[in-house]
Amino acid sequence: MESVDTQTRVAARSRRYCDEQKKHAVRMVFALREELGTSSGTVTRVARQLGYGEESLRRWVAQAEVDAGSRAGVSTVESEELKRLRHQNRELRRANEILQRAGFFLGRSSTADSDDRAVHRPQPSRVRGRARLRCVACGPLHVLDREASPTVGAGAARR
Repeated sequence: MESVDTQTRVAARSRRYCDEQKKHAVRMVFALREELGTSSGTVTRVARQLGYGEESLRRWVAQAEVDAGSRAGVSTVESEELKRLRHQNRELRRANEILQRAGFFLGRSSTADSDDRAVHRPQPSRVRGRARLRCVACGPLHVLDREASPTVGAGAARR
C-alpha cells in the first residue's frame, strides 16, 4: 500500500496540468470551503480526491486569491506584464551593446554627435588638402599649400 502512495506522489510531481484542470480544482476548494465554513484541510482533501500534489494545489489557490483581490501579492496579469517588460529590457540592453560595439569598430561612439567630433578633432601638424581658387588674372591660386606653387609665385600663395 505504501509503494502505491509513493508512486502516486512521484507521478503527481511529474505531471503537467492544463489551465482548465487547475481552475476546476481551485473551484472545488472554494466550494468545499463555502460548504464547510472553514478553510483548514480543504486543499489536502481536494488534492487527494483528484490525485494532485497538495503544494501545487495550495499555490494555485493562493494565486487565485491574489487574482481575486482577497490576498496580498502580485496578480497573474501584473506578473506577465513584469515578465514582458524584463524581456523587452533585456533585448534593448543587448541591442544597445551591439550598437556600442559597432560604434567602436567604426571608430566613434554610437552616441556622439558628428558636430562634436568636428569641434574636438585634433588639428593636423601640416596642411594636407588644397583649396583651388581661380583668379581671373593669374590662374589657380593654392591657398592652403605651405610651399609656393610652381605655377604661381611665392607672393601669390601668401595672399
